[in-house]
Amino acid sequence: MESNPIGAVWCRVVVLCVAGALCISLCVQADATDTADAGTARVDAAFDRLIAEAQELGSLKAPEHRAVFTRPHRVVRALEPGDGAEVLRRLDGKLTGDVYGDTYIRWHLLPIVHDWLHARAVESSGGSLPELPAGSVRVLSKLFQDMPAETKARYESPLSEEGKRIEARLGGLRSQTRVTVGVPPFEKTYSGRSALPHMTPSARRRAEPIVKQIETLQNQIKQMRSRDVDKLNDRHRELAKAFREYRCDLTYAMIQAGDRKALGEVGSAIGSLIRKRQRAGLDLTQSTYKAMHDGYLGLYDDRALAQLRARLLKAGAGAREYERYNGGDKPVSADVRPKMRSFGAYSAHLIGLLEDPGRVRVFVVKQSDVQGEQPSIPYGPFDPQTLSIDDIRSVIRAATHELYTAEHQRSEAKARAVLPHEGVRHDSMYWSLNRYDKGTPRYQEVVYETGNHALACWAMLAAGQSYQAPRLNRRISWVLSSDTP
Repeated sequence: MESNPIGAVWCRVVVLCVAGALCISLCVQADATDTADAGTARVDAAFDRLIAEAQELGSLKAPEHRAVFTRPHRVVRALEPGDGAEVLRRLDGKLTGDVYGDTYIRWHLLPIVHDWLHARAVESSGGSLPELPAGSVRVLSKLFQDMPAETKARYESPLSEEGKRIEARLGGLRSQTRVTVGVPPFEKTYSGRSALPHMTPSARRRAEPIVKQIETLQNQIKQMRSRDVDKLNDRHRELAKAFREYRCDLTYAMIQAGDRKALGEVGSAIGSLIRKRQRAGLDLTQSTYKAMHDGYLGLYDDRALAQLRARLLKAGAGAREYERYNGGDKPVSADVRPKMRSFGAYSAHLIGLLEDPGRVRVFVVKQSDVQGEQPSIPYGPFDPQTLSIDDIRSVIRAATHELYTAEHQRSEAKARAVLPHEGVRHDSMYWSLNRYDKGTPRYQEVVYETGNHALACWAMLAAGQSYQAPRLNRRISWVLSSDTP
């Protein structure tokens, strides 16, 4: 029987094609496996390091693995947004078994979950959201329900009985020099030597001997303190701040998920906390504002937004007056004087926007509209004799460009820009007026930030910018939604 050379050629072609396809498939699978293995290794390294640090948070001795209270942690910087699903899955697992240690770990890792959920929303581009991995919303909901109440960290007393008596005496002397400057909610209280410049001459003469006593006793206390215990107390103070920010981060992630049930849980939690006059309810409202301006409330249908509005209205109906909101889960004690707040006033702008869901959907999820450093727009010099309308327009263009660009400067050195990025603003506001930067109170920076936003918006409107322009509309809404803690 004669052989068929053409058939033999085709047989070889088919065999080669099949072999090639198998080879490509195996290579793709191998690449996918390598990528998955690399992601798992990154996540393993992050959890291992953070667990090691968390386990030593309460150690009186110098920890071998020093806790880090700035973000992003170096092991978190190595993670990618795609690792968010695996990170979230593990956050529900066994970590340290201690609420302080577990919260420390989750506080560091939640930003990766934010990045992952953000990438998912950007991918949808206004269409239907891609399905989350099974159990993701359940994990978020469980973490949200188990959220620790704002708590005083576990302080170890650094003083002997004699030191405690001196400390008590110091408290009494400081109260004698206390001076409050400004009007609510922007007032600031000074005591000791820092209060002297704010006193009348006669009050200052009376206070100066008391200040000397305070400084003498402070030196005595300093000699009695244990440096190790002081460092432990410092860690616990930072941890108490992280507790508050963790709650805000978790609320933001719940809204990012785009799940109606999760949004309902957020609204119910706000109502419950406001009825108890807990500051956490105001923090959760702040995170809801942030999620709205970042476009995440636009992921929900009209019914879900109407339900959220109804819950906020119900909570606000009984909280219109300015009252004291406690930082913990117990009634406000006589010796604690938290800032006066009105939830009704704070939530009014959000409730008003939710009345028409279309106003919420003006804010869309997108990448930053300013990427990296933006060069300045040149202008001038000008001659008064030849000044033209084009010269004036060039100055307006340069000024508005600088204001818009300043808002997107994220670095620590540039966080004090006149119109800082909303993310920077929220990070500083999370910690209210208690945040310190290298020992210097950032009080004035925080309380006047809203005024800086308002002045910048006013300047842009006066320069002819349209209030309907998305960038400016968003910034005006920021001002309307602001409530300094």
